[in-house]
Amino acid sequence: MKIQNIIKIISAIIGVLAAFFLFRIIGTGDDDIKMAATMGDFGAVSPLVELARIVLGITIAVTLIFTLLGLFSDPEKLKKAAISVGLFFGRDCDLLCAFRRCRNPFKGRRAIVCKCR
Repeated sequence: MKIQNIIKIISAIIGVLAAFFLFRIIGTGDDDIKMAATMGDFGAVSPLVELARIVLGITIAVTLIFTLLGLFSDPEKLKKAAISVGLFFGRDCDLLCAFRRCRNPFKGRRAIVCKCR
């Protein structure tokens, strides 16, 4: 329950900051922002862009952390994921060999490693 309250507070702070930056951009006006941008001054838009980059980075980090924790919590899930990744790369190798028009790259059998190099 405590972590949910902390996440709600952080989300509220990010939302208020984003709204502040948005109203600042709207208050500045399109023409002023375009004129400033032609002179190399991106001061009105830069804070909102940086906030978006920070939120994107946090989202990617949290997603990767929980995905890896979920995979490593169950060996069966990890095995299925490894098989899926191996099949994905094996399929890409098949497509690469077909694209290069190799003659029989696997010598009559299916393999993960491409033999056409």
